[in-house]
Amino acid sequence: MKKILMILILLSMSNLAFAELAEYPSPLRFEESIKAFGKLEKESNPPKGAIVVTGSSTIRMWNTIHADLKPLKLIHRGFGGSNMNDLYHYSDELIIKHKARAVVIYEGDNDLAAGVSPEQIHNKFLELKNKLLKSDENLRIYLLSVKPSIARKSFLDKTREVNDLFKKTCASNEQLFFIDTFSQMMEDDEIKSDVFIKDKLHYNKRGYEIWSKTIRLILLKHELKYEQIQ
Repeated sequence: MKKILMILILLSMSNLAFAELAEYPSPLRFEESIKAFGKLEKESNPPKGAIVVTGSSTIRMWNTIHADLKPLKLIHRGFGGSNMNDLYHYSDELIIKHKARAVVIYEGDNDLAAGVSPEQIHNKFLELKNKLLKSDENLRIYLLSVKPSIARKSFLDKTREVNDLFKKTCASNEQLFFIDTFSQMMEDDEIKSDVFIKDKLHYNKRGYEIWSKTIRLILLKHELKYEQIQ
């Protein structure tokens, strides 16, 4: 009887663990967006040895990025609605093909909203990191913290979990840099209310000013010495 009870408990725990693993949606929904980047590159011929900045809509909607991060050479590759698995899937097209010296990555909040666990997000980043460093062992990877937002306040604790995992991983590898923008968007342990547009999810002008200042400080510290200013 005790053996049967133990088996039932183990099965229950196993089922619970599998239930908590959400399945990522197919990355192929972004096929046209990625093809559009390819067409753009034939016209604009993006620079080699630049910094790729990629990720979800928070990156895509960063319209002042070139002015905010001047004089750094950038390749801006945001695709709204994406998650860490999408970026992994299209990393050849978005990052590796450009022979960039560094990449800035923002993913995570769409993952959480889709029910993906902090551990899954972190593990998918590890896969991405391994793939990128295999293609170029000298590549520097700047990983942005997942942002807090009023629209997704219910995910705040999980957001902190993801960021803690990101931070620990980056601290263990000299090629990785964790950029904490999360803290800048909090005040007295509450999410700032004046940094979002009407959807309470995406940044307004003030939000991007805070966001870009934080990122700029880290990037200039580590990347300016590699920049060849014409």
